[in-house]
Amino acid sequence: MNVGEVIRQKRKVYNYTQQNLADQLRVSRTTISSWETGRTYPDLSMLIALSGVFETSVDYLLKGDVEMVSELDKSVRRGRKSKYYLGVLLAILVLLVVYFSAVYIKKNNLYKNVNEWQRIGGAYSLTEEDMTYMVGYSDSLDIRNISNELGLLADRSNDDNSQITMIYNGNDDDIQVSFRSGPIEGMSFIFDKNFILNDEAENSNRVRYSYEIRKNVNDILKKESSYFQDTFEKVKNKWGEINEVGY
Repeated sequence: MNVGEVIRQKRKVYNYTQQNLADQLRVSRTTISSWETGRTYPDLSMLIALSGVFETSVDYLLKGDVEMVSELDKSVRRGRKSKYYLGVLLAILVLLVVYFSAVYIKKNNLYKNVNEWQRIGGAYSLTEEDMTYMVGYSDSLDIRNISNELGLLADRSNDDNSQITMIYNGNDDDIQVSFRSGPIEGMSFIFDKNFILNDEAENSNRVRYSYEIRKNVNDILKKESSYFQDTFEKVKNKWGEINEVGY
């Protein structure tokens, strides 16, 4: 006897019409008819509800219906697989939320002191007197590519001294200066904090400056020593301010 026949038999014992039983189970009459004719099977939740209505066990309802037991077993297995995959998806979702939260927090902390600066394209900009400071913005979502400290670029221009661009990353022995005027216009050099050419940087870049270029650099530095030192101090202080590094 299959489960449909058992349902029909028990329904008649309880003197229920198909509609009476459907109302108790909150399904349609055609659903009851479909079960009884074997076109479809009740799922596990409906079997439990039927066992309550007929005051019998689920085992009794299924007894002898090998096909129904097989379908139910497949349904249970599918349910277990669904739960497993749902668990995996939830775990991945949690990891993604944690990861992107970490990226957001790191970026927010990194740029919090320049958020009030003017945003120009992919950079923040601030002008103070004859100095324009700029900080590049990273769109990277790879947390490994987000630095712990901001590098600072500063343009300085006035009528009495050289027009220069200085890049500082917190290393006093790696101060990059580009000249935007004078006999070495368009050239960049690496200096230490005393504004002596960094020979190691020169060698690592496989650059050999001619005697004339070196002379021009040294002449400018000698003439504008206080200007370069003042620029460096302002840049260094601003870098410490945006990175919250004290000296």
